[in-house]
Amino acid sequence: MDTWRTEWAQRKNEIALKLNARECGGSSCDAAIIHSATLSALAAEVWPGDYIDRVRFVQLLKDFAPDYLNVTRVSIPLLERRLRVQLLNDFAPNHRNVTRVTIPHLERFLRIKKYNALGPGCHGQPSLPSETCLRIRKRYEKGEAIRKIFPKCNSYEILWGDEVDKSESEIQGECQKLNLKELRDHSYANLLYKEIRCGYVHEGRTGERADSWPMTERIDVISYSNYDDDPERRIHFPISWMSKLALSVAEGVDRAASSGLPKEQPKQWWVNGLTDYNT
Repeated sequence: MDTWRTEWAQRKNEIALKLNARECGGSSCDAAIIHSATLSALAAEVWPGDYIDRVRFVQLLKDFAPDYLNVTRVSIPLLERRLRVQLLNDFAPNHRNVTRVTIPHLERFLRIKKYNALGPGCHGQPSLPSETCLRIRKRYEKGEAIRKIFPKCNSYEILWGDEVDKSESEIQGECQKLNLKELRDHSYANLLYKEIRCGYVHEGRTGERADSWPMTERIDVISYSNYDDDPERRIHFPISWMSKLALSVAEGVDRAASSGLPKEQPKQWWVNGLTDYNT
């Protein structure tokens, strides 16, 4: 078996780890860019083509990463945040900072406005359009289901992915209203692409839902950061985790190459939320 991809990834990994250790004026940002570029290059070899960068990046991780790295696991804090923001946007699309508005704030807003979107109508209350009420109810119910499986903790408590995040099947067992696309949009694989790969490459920093610094001594696990002036949690992907990911995926692509590369593009990409796909 030809192992040149693994050997190439190992060389890139050595550079990344040195930069992460502050050698040559480097940082974790530089290390993350190298690991992301390694994964993007491997994905492009497996599935060449234009306008498919994100879907093939996520597919690569889903198909080639080992199970213990949990790339398909869903971020519960970020999923809950997204559902809450969507819900508020239905009522106040021009709100200056929708991410800081909590569900109690929203419910109080509904009472003040006398809107009945979350329950049956009452005589004398103004109504929202029926289609808007239906959409709001569905989003509210989804958010409530996710909040029930979110561990009870204060906003300053440090969270680890192993403790709070769930698999698709675990979440759908609690909330069947959430579709696969909503869940997979918040998978580690997709968040790594959007918040780390795209954030660093295009803006020189993480996306707004991620953080480059861990707030825990457990630097080898995915965790969540939080700040006094902002209650929203941000996901942290440690460089050690990305290192294992890039190396293991390169090994997997080397094995797949023995049966021929590139592969035909799936008819349905995993991240798009469809279950019946072929690789």
